[in-house]
Amino acid sequence: MFWRRSECYQSYVLMFLCMPLVRRRKNLLRIEVFYEDFSETASIEEPEYTVEGFISDLGGSVGLYLGLSIISATELLQVFYSLFKNLAFQAMRKRSKSKTRTPIAAF
Repeated sequence: MFWRRSECYQSYVLMFLCMPLVRRRKNLLRIEVFYEDFSETASIEEPEYTVEGFISDLGGSVGLYLGLSIISATELLQVFYSLFKNLAFQAMRKRSKSKTRTPIAAF
């Protein structure tokens, strides 16, 4: 292993070996590990999304937004058409009213 070959590790080992035995025993730590059972649990990781699922979800979202934008565009065109039609009818009414209101000149 890399850490065993490092200079830091080697200097630590030399320093530890040069310590008196009493001091070495004070600096050591003993750990005892007990296992309840030696059974192993195997877990398998699977991706949440497959590539096909991601592409289909992306396509569905794009289709939804594109459909909504087309519907919005047609509704906007309908509003402009209705506005233009109402303005045109109002202008025609004003013309027809102004023509009928003109006084007839007396001879």
